[in-house]
Amino acid sequence: MRSGEIKDDVRVPMRLLLTPIIVLLATLLLWQSSSLRPAFAAPSTQRSADIRRWFEQLADPDPSVRDSARQNLMGLPRSDLAELRRVITESRPLVPAQAAGLRDIVTHVYLASQRYDIDRKGRGFMGVSLLQTQFGADLIEGAVVQQRFPGLVANQMLRDGDVIVGAEESTIQIDNPQTLQAVVGDLRAGQTVHLKVQRAAKLIVVPITLDFRPANTDLFTNLRLQQLNDANAYWASEFEPLLESITS
Repeated sequence: MRSGEIKDDVRVPMRLLLTPIIVLLATLLLWQSSSLRPAFAAPSTQRSADIRRWFEQLADPDPSVRDSARQNLMGLPRSDLAELRRVITESRPLVPAQAAGLRDIVTHVYLASQRYDIDRKGRGFMGVSLLQTQFGADLIEGAVVQQRFPGLVANQMLRDGDVIVGAEESTIQIDNPQTLQAVVGDLRAGQTVHLKVQRAAKLIVVPITLDFRPANTDLFTNLRLQQLNDANAYWASEFEPLLESITS
């Protein structure tokens, strides 16, 4: 066999060896400079500043500013909870207004990423139980929010005691839970409905971007209770110690 042929035979396995190395190096470069970074990567400088600002606004004297800050913090991805913890640690001692709603915020963010079996038709879901309440001789006309599921959109955007009386997307007057179901029942997950809500003697408009309806609401309720236990354990280990004897 000629020497030139021997060299060609050697080159082939060397090329095969170099190819995966080149691919690996390219992948590492992309990982460092693009969206291929994992979900637990540290938030950006701007994101950290937003979290700090929203946390500070929980102590604002204006109730509307506090409410907006609460909604923004509840909209954080679970991967940002570590940054929220860092902000709280650096902000101690906390004022009572900051400490008061913190557990609800952390619990909601923790549960928002928890999975459940969804309705195959992709129908929308607010995650709220409703009632029609009568005080004395006066019947409240509207769908009254009785309870909200942590981790779902109603918990972030609505309040217990809110009275839903209409929606900008419909001419139907919402005067009971059934009419609310008629308005939003056929909407799909991801769609936004702008609800007209009576809150503290004011009529406001609350945008609700619907979650997925569970495949079975009874099973979902039991599952969410189990997941809530996990969220409570997370709160107790990661956040509750920050609040012990440190509020001003």
